[in-house]
Amino acid sequence: MAGIFDKVVGELQKGVNSVSESSKFYVEKARLNTQIQNIEKERKQRIEGLGIMVYNMHSNGGIDIEQCGKACEEIDQMGLKINEIQGQLIALENERAQQIELARQQAEAARQQAEFARQQAEATRQAEFARQQAEATRQAEAAQSSGAAAPPADGIKCACGYVNRAGSKFCANCGKPVSQASE
Repeated sequence: MAGIFDKVVGELQKGVNSVSESSKFYVEKARLNTQIQNIEKERKQRIEGLGIMVYNMHSNGGIDIEQCGKACEEIDQMGLKINEIQGQLIALENERAQQIELARQQAEAARQQAEFARQQAEATRQAEFARQQAEATRQAEAAQSSGAAAPPADGIKCACGYVNRAGSKFCANCGKPVSQASE
């Protein structure tokens, strides 16, 4: 009974761990997506700001290329950061896909082991049935060789294992007295 309880607890623990791993994945994915959205929003604002800055410089009669270049470099750096985080997101999703595939493979292996155990149990059951049939045949042959008729299945069982007819006083196999209380 304790083995079954331990097995149930183990399976529940696997389920809890699976949910925990899934939760961690989705929290991390949401965090990375939020970072990307925030950087994209900031990048868009900087691009709009660059446009306003260039317009104002043009309106005032001259464009400061160095100042525009610095703003463009900052915008480019933000694009690179977005690409970096997207790479982390792809790696996270690939890792999750590998975990799911591993879990699928483990479940398939467990299914195959269960099927093998079922087949083994069936083979054991069939072997036991064949053994019982052989024993019954042996007893019937022993009874026939001693001149007695085959014993009925609902008779009196002797200490030697032979099943005698109901109402028998002596065992047809070994000749010992049989107890009527054994019926």
